[in-house]
Amino acid sequence: MKKLLTAWVTFDCYGTLIDWETGIGAFFRETLGAEELLDEWERVQFEMIQGPYRTYAQIMARSLRQVLEAHGMPYGDELGEAFVRSLPAWRPFPETNPALEQLRGKRLKLGIISNIDHALLRETVRHFTVPFDLLVTAEQARAYKPTAAGFRLALERIGLPPSQVTHVAFGDRYDLATARSCGMQVVFVNRHAKKIGTPVDAEIRDLSELPGVLERMLRL
Repeated sequence: MKKLLTAWVTFDCYGTLIDWETGIGAFFRETLGAEELLDEWERVQFEMIQGPYRTYAQIMARSLRQVLEAHGMPYGDELGEAFVRSLPAWRPFPETNPALEQLRGKRLKLGIISNIDHALLRETVRHFTVPFDLLVTAEQARAYKPTAAGFRLALERIGLPPSQVTHVAFGDRYDLATARSCGMQVVFVNRHAKKIGTPVDAEIRDLSELPGVLERMLRL
């Protein structure tokens, strides 16, 4: 295991700290009665975030509308608004807050780099039991991951060489490859035993392993 040199740990939020699959799955199942459309929605959403910048609230509503109409299902603005409102209710993984508290106890600086609007992220961070030193959103960067704009903005604000910042994420396509290309160290949260092509500095099953892994790597 490679030794890391870092004073900062940044995180992807939804899927890494927040259990987005359970949260969004509940919306598709309970509100739409169409959980089988979730994968298609994610694909459409991913295509949209690579186009001209729109707020993520707009992306959520437009992508939902496209998927529902493609399947002959009714869509109204109130449904898109309900989808957006559901996001701040998505909950952290059970081990998220205990892990963050341990990292804060080691005096590490903590940040989030997220594909989200700032107002929505402000609502989400209320679920966490520690404060974050940095919140970087797609709204601030005016671009979505996997482009590097959010990572570059975070590094600019942190003011350290990228090699001294560790990014923790579950997503190869959205986060890990781009963070690594920016020179950051990367930790892969592999909850589903996936195989990815991006080299990583460490791999963990969930966030409960992160404090111990960082302690061994950093010799805190």
